[in-house]
Amino acid sequence: MVGGVRNENTYQEYHSQLTIYKDGRDGKITYSDMLPSLHFKYALSDKQNLRLSYYSAISRPNYFEFVPTEISGDLFTEAGNYKIKHSTANNYDLWLSHLFGR
Repeated sequence: MVGGVRNENTYQEYHSQLTIYKDGRDGKITYSDMLPSLHFKYALSDKQNLRLSYYSAISRPNYFEFVPTEISGDLFTEAGNYKIKHSTANNYDLWLSHLFGR
């Protein structure tokens, strides 16, 4: 069994040339996440292992999703959202491995 916790700190900031009357002209996102993980390995035989894992992860918005500017396309217009939040996920893996050969 192996376990741990990692801390990820995020700091994103921008200053735009949008009009002073536009919300989100300047912005900053700061947050910290504690992300645990735990991994188990069990030997079923000399050639087979069973593994079980859990880990927590985050997905940060990219820069263009964060800055409130509009990009017009042929079919639609994309716009950033200065109030966007990051997402978190709890991941679980279960797998069986078998060593072939001698």
